[in-house]
Amino acid sequence: MGAHMETILGHQTDLIESKGLTADGRARWIGLTVALLLILSILASLMLGAVSISGAELLSVWTHSVKDPRLELLYAFRWPRVQAAVFAGAALGVAGCLMQAVSHNKLASPDMLGVNEGAAFAILVGFLISSISLLAVDWWIGVLGSALTLAVILVVAKGVGWHGQRFIVVGLGFSVLLRAAIELMLSRQELSHASALYLWSMGYLSSRSYQLSPLIWGCAILLPLALLSQRAVALLRLDTQIASTLGLNVQRTQLWGLCLAMLLCGLAVGVCGPMAFVALAAPVVIGFLWGHGRISIFGSALLGACMVLWADTLGRLILPNQELPAGVACHILGGLFVLWLLWRDR
Repeated sequence: MGAHMETILGHQTDLIESKGLTADGRARWIGLTVALLLILSILASLMLGAVSISGAELLSVWTHSVKDPRLELLYAFRWPRVQAAVFAGAALGVAGCLMQAVSHNKLASPDMLGVNEGAAFAILVGFLISSISLLAVDWWIGVLGSALTLAVILVVAKGVGWHGQRFIVVGLGFSVLLRAAIELMLSRQELSHASALYLWSMGYLSSRSYQLSPLIWGCAILLPLALLSQRAVALLRLDTQIASTLGLNVQRTQLWGLCLAMLLCGLAVGVCGPMAFVALAAPVVIGFLWGHGRISIFGSALLGACMVLWADTLGRLILPNQELPAGVACHILGGLFVLWLLWRDR
């Protein structure tokens, strides 16, 4: 048995090393491409909208070389929205990558498991208890809600398990229940309050500058920790016995990955609301581009930021004289993406 285990371990190690050697160059090019795509997406989000700004005008306005009323438009409205979209999208992309690696399942993501809804539910409860503006609700309430939801799911599902089937099914059940509770709370509010709360619950990024500091500082701390954990998290994709033989504490690594994902989700939902399918799609697309079933926390962060930026920018352009919340655009594309994912892995 020992000799057989050593043979399997040797084959697995050789396979990992060969894939890493052959895929490193491709991964670098894909990373640079996605980073360039993010820069272009930021510029497009700043330039496009009800009031369009050309590249030359953007440069002149941004450098204060001319006095222009559009300076207020950029600084007070579009730039905060771009920051919110980038950091929230990066947080969701990394959270999805961690959850999929921990559960060995591509369908595991914060929005599918109810973690996003748990954060949104906690924020709405905090708003109702405090009876103040939603803008004044503390950011940490979303983190607390996502933490409690994840803890309950793990207890009911009795852990993550291999391939995470029970974990996902229990999470889907909690997601439906929490979404129903959110809808019930919204239906009991006055029309003016319910309208503002509903827009936020659908992923509306307008005027999010009040919550940017916690989100930026949280990402500055949590994203490097996630990057440092990539090798350990990647080993979770192997068989549990093989990962343990390589020196990995599987349960501790799973708990660490879930804690990071939970914190990132809570921060992101506190800013942009429960944005659907970003955490699900970003790691899967990056893994498809990377090849060999590899995970990339850095690539997931970049693509997640791009996706939220695209959704927010398209939401300002699709309807004339109206704005479609970014979360609605994500819902429209998310269903098609899930169907494609299920078809591809049939």
